[in-house]
Amino acid sequence: MPSNATATGPRVAGTVRPRDVSSLPRARPARWTGCMTDQISREDRRVAESDIARLVHTYCHRLDAGDFDAVAAMFEHATWQLSSEIVTTGSAEKTAVLQEAMMLHDGKPGTRHMVSNLVVDVAGDGQTARSLSYVLTSQVAPGFPLQLISQARYEDTFSNRNGQWRFASRVVHSDGVGDMSHHQKGAAG
Repeated sequence: MPSNATATGPRVAGTVRPRDVSSLPRARPARWTGCMTDQISREDRRVAESDIARLVHTYCHRLDAGDFDAVAAMFEHATWQLSSEIVTTGSAEKTAVLQEAMMLHDGKPGTRHMVSNLVVDVAGDGQTARSLSYVLTSQVAPGFPLQLISQARYEDTFSNRNGQWRFASRVVHSDGVGDMSHHQKGAAG
């Protein structure tokens, strides 16, 4: 073999040939803490992850529609921690917190909650799960141009009751806020 050749062909200056990785061990995705045994099938795990992702995204759609009763109903059996001072239980308490805190413009908050980087970890028994996601919230309202008003992380837990996933808890970790003057009652611009 010529000195400027490799087993896969001639060597060209400045190029890198892909290495055959088929014989290397496959990396397993890292999980959060602890070890969860794989008692449920891969298909059941995928279905659970999809159902939970749908739940997380449905929350955003309902909140952005200003349907506070529907949002609260999703957390009927869950604790909801919005800050170190605000922790709610029960749907009536959650509805009250939303109505007292959020401003509506023509019946809606004018927001878009955009969830990304959603990671769902289903327990081996298929009855509980947890997720972590990022959320960016933008808002547009009369006299208030479109802008990013907050970024946060959702740390959620879920339980499976009779084949239906539901929230067990949500902790909202605020990572920064913008102009909330058209979003939260009493907020400064």
